[in-house]
Amino acid sequence: MSALSMLAPLHPGDLLLSGTPAGTAAAHQGRYLEPGDEVVAEVMGVGRLETRITGD
Repeated sequence: MSALSMLAPLHPGDLLLSGTPAGTAAAHQGRYLEPGDEVVAEVMGVGRLETRITGD
């Protein structure tokens, strides 16, 4: 974020998406997301995002 903020101004509400860090699947018995899986992210007082993984 620090390096990016030197190139572009960041404002409240801006999102920086960095991807998934290496080793994340190791914490879940080596399981990766597959078609049909659903990911739910919720922030209390803000909202809920539900995403179903689809195939290629």
